Amino acid sequence: CTPFGPGCGFCVPIPPTAGAPNAQFQNLGAVRNQGIEVTLNTQVFTGSNFSWDATLTGSFLKNRLTDLGGQAPINLNGTDQRAVEGYVLGGYWARSIKGWSDANGDGVISGTEVQITDTLEFQGASQPTRELGLNTSMGFLSGRVRVAAQLDYRGGHKLYNLNEEFRCRSQFNCIGMYDANASEFERVRAVAVAFAPAAVRTNAGYFEDAEFLKLREVSVTLQAPDAWTQRLGLGRASLTVAGRNLHTWTGYSGLDPELNGQGQGNFAQREFLTQPPTRNFSARLNVNF
Repeated sequence: CTPFGPGCGFCVPIPPTAGAPNAQFQNLGAVRNQGIEVTLNTQVFTGSNFSWDATLTGSFLKNRLTDLGGQAPINLNGTDQRAVEGYVLGGYWARSIKGWSDANGDGVISGTEVQITDTLEFQGASQPTRELGLNTSMGFLSGRVRVAAQLDYRGGHKLYNLNEEFRCRSQFNCIGMYDANASEFERVRAVAVAFAPAAVRTNAGYFEDAEFLKLREVSVTLQAPDAWTQRLGLGRASLTVAGRNLHTWTGYSGLDPELNGQGQGNFAQREFLTQPPTRNFSARLNVNF
């Protein structure tokens, strides 16, 4: 078995004399999850020609690894994500960028002019700690026309922008190196990962705030008048046109704050060579005979 299994299971060797596999998972640790989930359903307005209803859902979670059974911190994906007692499971860890200055006054921040810690430090949670969702719909003309929309919000976490980090560290071809309009921090994080002294190079600048709000879906449904369907010998007929993943509001600089290039890894959360969710449109015709 691998060093870190489901939950807080730890791979423990078994003496050969036991006549069993040479290792098994044992639950040596303890995790505490505290949170709240809320749902609010409301009919905002009800009338003969107009109606409006909305459903708001939310969850807020605090996760902590309270006991690791005396084991040292466990690396989950290299050293980028770790299980460390007292911290959130799967949190991001790296040497931190503490500051920088153009000490020699040449107008360029070099690798030795970036202050980086000697030890790994907690950078943030890899999973959302708060989520909100809003589903709302409006009916017009006695329900003949219905407009519905869905908004999704997630926050309190970060995402490892490995796409950009890889371009800087391995390809030397990223925004921080070649874009004259790049921010100072863009340039500094590129220097820290590619040109700082090898012993302290860090990818900390690429653990970005992944908070986002998405217009997940909008749909419009048109109900055919009864006179039309009766002439055609039909029961009811409706046409629905919908769009999904229509817009994202976020400060994340990568392709999409929902990306995960290592979906089957244990707690793995990073953007790397992965297609973002697509924007798509659909039309559906429903007919009852």
